[in-house]
Amino acid sequence: MNGQTETINIISNLLEQGNASELEPYLDEQVMLSIMDEEVQVPKANALATLKDFFLVNPPKSFSHKHDGKSKEGNIFAIGAYKTEDTELRTYYVLKDNKIQELCIEIE
Repeated sequence: MNGQTETINIISNLLEQGNASELEPYLDEQVMLSIMDEEVQVPKANALATLKDFFLVNPPKSFSHKHDGKSKEGNIFAIGAYKTEDTELRTYYVLKDNKIQELCIEIE
């Protein structure tokens, strides 16, 4: 789980920076994105564009990693809090083979 812990730390830092471009190597070819009640399965390029727009409109003040673990299917997940100027958003993502398969950013 060492490589996965490192991946989680890198992704957490990139979320804290609001850095969509640097997330690119950590995105799977297809990503299930759920951002503020809008859920879509999109190719990596579309996920990047959506995340760039999200970070522009909702620049991060901070991101704190709260918890991570392993699902019954063997996928790694991480849960955190993405804070903007005026709100805190629950964030979680699911990794398979160190690639984000699902990313959710929602109001608590």
